[in-house]
Amino acid sequence: MMYAGAGYSIQLQSGKPWSDYVRERSSSRWKMNHTVYSIADMLKAPDYGVPFTEKRDTMELYKIPYYEDTGRISRGRSHHFQYR
Repeated sequence: MMYAGAGYSIQLQSGKPWSDYVRERSSSRWKMNHTVYSIADMLKAPDYGVPFTEKRDTMELYKIPYYEDTGRISRGRSHHFQYR
């Protein structure tokens, strides 16, 4: 909840959505040109991280589904990086 509050505070002070503020202030400064701020944008990229886990007591791997919260909190609490 603190991340949501921080994101909302940034939006109130800057007049910009959290993702735009972070992109302008941090991502471009550190040359992080492939940073995305939603699961939907990440899935459009040609390469991205995919979480896998093992089923208990086996060697079988399965993909963990992404949880995409489309509410206001999701914008302020996470962003996804792609390293190239």
